[in-house]
Amino acid sequence: MALRRNSDYKDALSGRGEAARLDLPAGADADTEIRDIVPLDEAGPGHLTFFENRKYIEQYLATSATACIVNETNAERAPGGLITLVSDSPYRSFAAALGLFYPDAKFPMSAGGEGWRQGSTVHPSAWL
Repeated sequence: MALRRNSDYKDALSGRGEAARLDLPAGADADTEIRDIVPLDEAGPGHLTFFENRKYIEQYLATSATACIVNETNAERAPGGLITLVSDSPYRSFAAALGLFYPDAKFPMSAGGEGWRQGSTVHPSAWL
């Protein structure tokens, strides 16, 4: 099942505008574009990611992501060229960013992505 991006973002998020929507201080200029939001180990140019767990410090130090949501302490360790967006709760801010970029993910869907069809039934022996 593929999630659709919010078309309001014209295929990119602007650094300053989205930082404000996520209640983060602006860490990027208005021309910075984020094309996707991905986990730290998959992040590259044009991606926003997050780092909070010290277990992934090597991935953080080696990332080529454009921007990363981090706490204040980890912002000081950022690799050169990485835009850091400082948050008291990087994981929560990352989840909020995902909600902006992939709003359909907030709502349950059936495995087929079609939802209920007219005439659909639940077998009497099924437990819900």
